Amino acid sequence: MKQIILSDIHGNLEALKSVLESAEKEGEIKYCLGDIIGYGANPSECLSLIRQFHLITVAGNHEVAVVHPGLTAVFNPEARRAIFWTRDHLTNQELTEIESFPIQRILGEIVLVHSSLIEPEYWHYLYSEEDVEANFQCIKEGQICFFGHSHVPVIYSWKAGKLSVLSTEKEERLDLSAKYLINVGAVGQPRDGDPRAAYGVFDPDERTIIVRRVEYDIATAQKKIIEANLPAFLASRLSLGR
Repeated sequence: MKQIILSDIHGNLEALKSVLESAEKEGEIKYCLGDIIGYGANPSECLSLIRQFHLITVAGNHEVAVVHPGLTAVFNPEARRAIFWTRDHLTNQELTEIESFPIQRILGEIVLVHSSLIEPEYWHYLYSEEDVEANFQCIKEGQICFFGHSHVPVIYSWKAGKLSVLSTEKEERLDLSAKYLINVGAVGQPRDGDPRAAYGVFDPDERTIIVRRVEYDIATAQKKIIEANLPAFLASRLSLGR
């Protein structure tokens, strides 16, 4: 059965519902790469849906920060304000649940992490070729690491000492003699210029991956952010996919 990978939901219930509705028709909703909360106006509801589908989940920087708010010193003002708002709108039971999320999971050929395999607790971004190559040293041939954090879909391949970047706009078949770092994009706050929600579809039998995009009710998500007195920028950026 195909497996669905979600990342960076960020309290956007409208995006999550649209993704789940689409993804349920295609496979098992299996993995969550963190940042279920933060930025958006429905953190509890998004956590509830992730719980309902029994996703295998790792913590994102927003989960860790909401449990340990002193870590928001490195956040920008809008993100910091959203973290404190989110913390005020979660129950103690939900905070305990969030605190239980591991920072990384290794499940045979599948590795899950929110940001970087190197010092995952420091939430490095994988932008430079040097950082990507260094991360490939942390996984074995045949392994596939799914990560999030940047909100931008990308497929990196490493084979015979060569780094390649594959398309996320078509289905790619994964070579057993290579290793992969795959970002499936963001459900709740895309930043690649496409405002549609993104998620990944992985077929472990055929070893294929594709990033899907779905429309969702952006206007309602924006209205909720404004009505919650969260930073207006967090609403406006949803229309831009930035």
